[in-house]
Amino acid sequence: MQAADAQVTHRNIWTVVAFGEELPEQGWKIHVSTTPALARATLAVVAVLCAERKVDFKYLRSKTLLDAMNGKYAPRVSSGKFLTVYPRDDDESVYLLDALARELRGFPGPYVLNDLSWSDDSPVFTRYGACRELTMPGTETPVPAIRDDRGRLVPDPRGVAFTVPDFVSPPQAVLARQQEVTGQVVVRSGVRATEALHISNGGGVYRGTDASGRRVLLKEARPFTAPFGSGSDAVELLHHEFQMLSRCRAVPEVVDVHGIERLWNHWFLVEEFIEGETLAAAAADRRERLGRQSYAEWVGAVLDKVAAAVKKVHEAGVVIGDIHPRNIMLTADDAVRLIDFEASYPIDRPRPHAIGAPGFFAPDKDDVDVDAHAIAVLRLWLFNDLPSLAPLDPTAVARGYALAEARYPVGGPDFAQAVDFLGVEPAEHRVVDDESLRSFIAARATPDRDDLLFPGSALSTSGYRGRNVFDGAAGVLWAWRCSGVTPPAPWVDWLARRAWAVREPATPGFAGTLGTATVLDLLDHPRGRDLADYVAHERWVFTSDTFDAGRFGAIVGYLGFHLRSGGSAHGDTLARLAGSLPFPEPGSSAVTPHALLGWAGLLALDWGAVALTLAAADAEADLDVRAAAVAEMHARAVRTTEGIAVPAEGLLRFSCDLTAGSAGLLLVHASLSSGVNRLADLLAPGLVTRPIAGSAPGPSLTVAGPL
Repeated sequence: MQAADAQVTHRNIWTVVAFGEELPEQGWKIHVSTTPALARATLAVVAVLCAERKVDFKYLRSKTLLDAMNGKYAPRVSSGKFLTVYPRDDDESVYLLDALARELRGFPGPYVLNDLSWSDDSPVFTRYGACRELTMPGTETPVPAIRDDRGRLVPDPRGVAFTVPDFVSPPQAVLARQQEVTGQVVVRSGVRATEALHISNGGGVYRGTDASGRRVLLKEARPFTAPFGSGSDAVELLHHEFQMLSRCRAVPEVVDVHGIERLWNHWFLVEEFIEGETLAAAAADRRERLGRQSYAEWVGAVLDKVAAAVKKVHEAGVVIGDIHPRNIMLTADDAVRLIDFEASYPIDRPRPHAIGAPGFFAPDKDDVDVDAHAIAVLRLWLFNDLPSLAPLDPTAVARGYALAEARYPVGGPDFAQAVDFLGVEPAEHRVVDDESLRSFIAARATPDRDDLLFPGSALSTSGYRGRNVFDGAAGVLWAWRCSGVTPPAPWVDWLARRAWAVREPATPGFAGTLGTATVLDLLDHPRGRDLADYVAHERWVFTSDTFDAGRFGAIVGYLGFHLRSGGSAHGDTLARLAGSLPFPEPGSSAVTPHALLGWAGLLALDWGAVALTLAAADAEADLDVRAAAVAEMHARAVRTTEGIAVPAEGLLRFSCDLTAGSAGLLLVHASLSSGVNRLADLLAPGLVTRPIAGSAPGPSLTVAGPL
């Protein structure tokens, strides 16, 4: 957009329109929501009113971002915030709230949950909060802040309900509107939610009771929010699901629907509450408890029931459209129940919604073939989840089939029919080597960015995590070094520069500044010691004793610095940290890398946990298990034009990080080839590690220092 006398800049996901005056630190800022169809018209109204008074504002840069912000899985605290306006004082806030509500009367938009709605018929909202970027001191992850009446920084609460800080006196117009809205929210209904089972921006799923006391499941829909790309908002989808479930009332395997009703501004589908577990959860449990033959027989029996139930749904005139293992419930006696008909549609009509689970969704199929495709994929998925990666790599289905055939007795006509239906070709032989993994990482490096050196997990874009060991650049550089190649100097310099630039505030859990400092020290960069010294003199704020953000991580980090200095550094730091923790006596045989990390609650890592398991295995009987684990990791890797990539957290994008990406696989390779657990080198310094059975012998570390 263009505005006279305004400076227009782009900042992250926002376009910022500023008129030259410095923003107030905090105040009654204004949010305006919208829908994609009316975004341009909404922006035009706001721009004119703000330009008249030279009031700064910002808006989302693209329709894609607006779709995402209003999407089903967008953060609820920021949902609907298409535009933010920054009035200079309370009087200007009230004036603009009235003017915007008047000019935008009848415009649709999602409710901004942590704001006060200014009128019942406009998408205009307000809340008291920071207008400039303020953060709390003493926290590793940035915590938004405002100043209290004594000038002290306090957290700026951003929940999902409107609140006013105790030290703020709202304008009279705000108080009046707050009282009016409070009176509207009184809900009279026989349905009551008792427990939240799942929450999303599109609405929650709740356990509850109806007027008779019967246990029910409640599915909520918020207006103008929607699954990304569906073309319908959540309320339309909920009503559609009610209609489709009603058509299937005669099918006993389909969840029974009791009704649909509006409570305040949201709609709720009231369903039978099914006692049981999803097929995904049941499969994970059976794989652990049953032998391979018994598991294969269990899969066949369950899928026979699924196919029979789906056939009955088709006979009722409905295509389910979104069959996957989390939309199928199993009761205690393995009876099949079908749930979630959001994507279903009449069998004699075109598919209305292009939504579905990755790998199970078949955009090129129609009618009953949509469900036939999903069931065929399910037959493979229950032996490994590689078919869900098909949108990233079409050969993933073939690799999943080959892996299943190698491990399980998967013969039989039904399995063969599924393979034929999917058109599975023989799996290609691929070499997953370190050079290809490094090639992908190098191709994705972004040293020109300040926030992120490598694409990673969802967490890597949050606060400090773009630099840390588990989700960020530090872990990638350590894995690169372990693979036998020195990381490029510009990458190491980037990490050192950015870690030092954002060292304030600092909490010494290993997932934050201290873990980054450890990697820099192991890479012989002096900034690592500078960071460790800086953190040691900070006032520590521990929220737990976990490895990630608490004392265990701090102890491991400072133990490493102490040992690498020959015992001359940070002995006093360790003494302060270790006094209150239940470590074994020095020299105890219980002190192992795996035990230390287990106490610290670290084993949430994906590849990292595998690396520990591989390193701990010292019996010949473990060799087959290890070979199978590595084969599955290699099967999940995807060949791209840039090299070998690893999908992040089951999502349809790639990750470079140590937790769930290419760097993690590099580290596993390094542990196997060297015969020593390279993750323990980083996370358990100075503790005895055993050579990995079946690998080349490597050096051992000996106990030294305070443990």
